[in-house]
Amino acid sequence: MSRAMNKREEQLAGVVRNGRMLIRIPALVLLALALAAVEVPATVLYVFDGDTIRAKLASGAEEIIRLNWIDTPESKDNEHGSAMTEGKFATATLRKMLPIGATIRLWGPELMLNEDMHGRKLALVLLGNAGEDSAQERQVRGGWSVYWRKFGEAPGPWHKRLLAAQAAAEEAKVGAWATVPQWMRDKGNERTAQRR
Repeated sequence: MSRAMNKREEQLAGVVRNGRMLIRIPALVLLALALAAVEVPATVLYVFDGDTIRAKLASGAEEIIRLNWIDTPESKDNEHGSAMTEGKFATATLRKMLPIGATIRLWGPELMLNEDMHGRKLALVLLGNAGEDSAQERQVRGGWSVYWRKFGEAPGPWHKRLLAAQAAAEEAKVGAWATVPQWMRDKGNERTAQRR
């Protein structure tokens, strides 16, 4: 004879209450939902600046992609800030890294790529067909961006990798760390106020 499950046992077993009926959700389904992410093959069409590109997705759609978790100095005056010489170097570095026609993979931590307030898709840009090398990590390691957590931290291993890349760049005083270290520190400390 089976006994009724207590609340904690239900949570561990993946039981969801639906009115009076109990629905059992297999643990693998719960794990898959918790680890849900998206990876979209794409081709580089244009590099706007050190953290924004245009790409053609496998579906044929063209999208402006904002490289998530980095923020490079501006390469020209705009609503985001004044142009900085370091922004021109960040743009040149990204153009060399992502030439027109390069195959990339756009990764997001949810079931679809999120958008920022300007309608740009937010993605981690993975390079090549294998491995886990990202444009973000290269920009941070080269000193052209900080690991920018204004709108949240990168998930799991990406958080650790971006932190390590930033620490290495700052210590070696490469890129913008050599010329505008205070700007880099200030940018790295930007956070959005928590809602209450």
